[in-house]
Amino acid sequence: MVAAAVPNRSLVGDSDYIASAVRQIPGPVVLVGHSVERFGYQRAGMTTVEAASSHLVMLSQPMRVADLIREAVRTVTG
Repeated sequence: MVAAAVPNRSLVGDSDYIASAVRQIPGPVVLVGHSVERFGYQRAGMTTVEAASSHLVMLSQPMRVADLIREAVRTVTG
């Protein structure tokens, strides 16, 4: 597990930072983040999946988030 601290300077700058950090990780990568980070993931050419929520989805729908993570892991590991 890697937790990269995003500098929060600009949307494009942070997106480039995320993409750079992910490229340094060998093998398949699963990222979990909020809607602002989605732009960075898409900018890096990654597939994104959304879970609708009226609040922080990890708090309001923890089982949905866990299911999405499990699905992503199954996808990248075969």
